[in-house]
Amino acid sequence: MVDGRTDGAAGGRVALGSDWPIAAFDPRPVMAGARLRRPAGWDGRDPVGPEQALTALQALAGYTSWAAYGTGEETTAGMVREGARADLTVFAGDPLTTAPDDLPDLPVAMTVVDGRVVYRRG
Repeated sequence: MVDGRTDGAAGGRVALGSDWPIAAFDPRPVMAGARLRRPAGWDGRDPVGPEQALTALQALAGYTSWAAYGTGEETTAGMVREGARADLTVFAGDPLTTAPDDLPDLPVAMTVVDGRVVYRRG
């Protein structure tokens, strides 16, 4: 669960995802794009609808607590706490403080599915 007020000014929640298998399902470039309103690393490209940009916290919530809320799983998913489903990705840095253009390259340190570590970076 992401702490703090993260909903929009009107109280809405935006769940983020991808168009996989058409586009990559990796959340890092999607969170970066939600913050930048353009693809990460494309500094020369003007953002589309910059007034719709999400904050770092909102983008992270879009993949965690807001996505769980959107599927009716807000009591069992989208947060780290006892009793919740233990599916999570641990990054090697803080996605809230990583510059959005650098976010797609933020290393994955570990992935946990159903409480079991399925990937650990060497």
